[in-house]
Amino acid sequence: MTNPATRSRIIALLGCAFFAGSLTALESDREQPLQFSSLGNVTTSIVNDLRIVEMSDEVQITQGTMEVTGDEAIFEYDASSGELRRITVSGAPVRYSQQLNTAGNQVLGRSDTLLFYTDASSGETIIELVGNAEIQDSEAAWRCESITYIVEQELIPRSTGPCEGLMNGIAQ
Repeated sequence: MTNPATRSRIIALLGCAFFAGSLTALESDREQPLQFSSLGNVTTSIVNDLRIVEMSDEVQITQGTMEVTGDEAIFEYDASSGELRRITVSGAPVRYSQQLNTAGNQVLGRSDTLLFYTDASSGETIIELVGNAEIQDSEAAWRCESITYIVEQELIPRSTGPCEGLMNGIAQ
């Protein structure tokens, strides 16, 4: 690995004002700014009504306990309001992790592509893992072609097969 001092490292801190919908599971994560870093280029353009920010080469995105890593990322903002609409991360693979609660339980995921956005009607945070998708927590592990995950509910409302998995049943 190249010495970090010899690489151009771009680190930017995006203000919380852009993220009123919050994109994390822990309440304390919601208060944290979204941060990203990239070892490669960052370009910005406006396409229709979207401000597009594209990054390449070892992209890392964090907000509180949430972390996403991949090869490339595209941030889509509403050009007039500055509101974040969606983040798309691609890689070999993309990795996702986030602490679910104060007990320290975590969700871990990986896929070829990850879409990260807030559902316009419910306000819930949606993570879509697409291509060789895997997600696991302390209760279950899924492997499918694609998986949609609602962060606040710790729920997988849909997945595209073929799928396989493991669920730990708890009788009460």
